[in-house]
Amino acid sequence: MNNVIKAFVVVLSVSMVFVGTSCDKFDTLPLNVPFSIDVSTSGNSNPTVPNPVQYCLSQSETYSDYIGDIEKLTFVEAAWRTISVSNINTGDVTVTLKIKGGATLFQKTLSGIQPSEYIKPKSPYVLTLTATEISNLNEYLENYRANPGNTQCFEASVQAVVSSGNPPYSLVGVVDMVVEAVINTGD
Repeated sequence: MNNVIKAFVVVLSVSMVFVGTSCDKFDTLPLNVPFSIDVSTSGNSNPTVPNPVQYCLSQSETYSDYIGDIEKLTFVEAAWRTISVSNINTGDVTVTLKIKGGATLFQKTLSGIQPSEYIKPKSPYVLTLTATEISNLNEYLENYRANPGNTQCFEASVQAVVSSGNPPYSLVGVVDMVVEAVINTGD
């Protein structure tokens, strides 16, 4: 009987601790901020896009909704997905993300792929970034958060080196990214 009482007291104590601490106010909240940059390329030989597409975080509705409360931005994930492809059976697709007019944040080559394999409902190609690329991207994101008016936006581009297919070539896709924003929920 003593053991039953001890067990009851332990369960009751643990429950009270859980209830007491679970009612604490949250000061910050993590929020995923997804965005997509549409890119395309076409041509008669190994098409590239001469003018990269510019994207600013302020174009994201989620980012704009919380801009005044964001304490920190960090990179979560990047991916490539194909929207449409013409006359490219296989090849190398190079996805580049830069700071407008500046440093390359990452450049990934998807070697020997069939671009049609990344059209919905199939899964996108997740771009695996190195620790240095993630660090550089996080540094850029923090600089953008702290100085949005003085920080250049992103530039994204795509290039295809065609292994099999007949010109003219066309590739339309999207660079999808997710960053995490830490939101201040305090008063």
